[in-house]
Amino acid sequence: MSVAVLLERLKSRGEALFREVLDEASKLEVTLLLFGSRARGDYNILSDYDLLAIHKGTPVEGRGLIVNVFNVDVRELDEEVYRSPLVFSAVMTGHVILDKLNIKRHLSELRRRLTRDGGRVEGDKIILPKRTASS
Repeated sequence: MSVAVLLERLKSRGEALFREVLDEASKLEVTLLLFGSRARGDYNILSDYDLLAIHKGTPVEGRGLIVNVFNVDVRELDEEVYRSPLVFSAVMTGHVILDKLNIKRHLSELRRRLTRDGGRVEGDKIILPKRTASS
């Protein structure tokens, strides 16, 4: 079997696993953000899918090394973005691909607040925001 055939199978398998996660998540109260290289558009055939699942109760399961799902409860989101570089980066750079919680507007407001509080992503460098009295 050629390398090209193996790579094509890997690509197809990754896309199938990604669709499985989306199908499963669509049955839950969850908002999914795609972040990382797949969201930026600079991925390659071996790149994984990075998802932040903002849920209400039931977390979303990933699919091994191909589909990484990081879960955060919606009630903890506004605090977690100030503590976790991963959650902060996903919120700041991710794209909403499923919004069963109807929080897209809240995410936009949260991004503005995080930027106002000094948070930013510069390439691979993540600068967490500082909490202010109005945060």
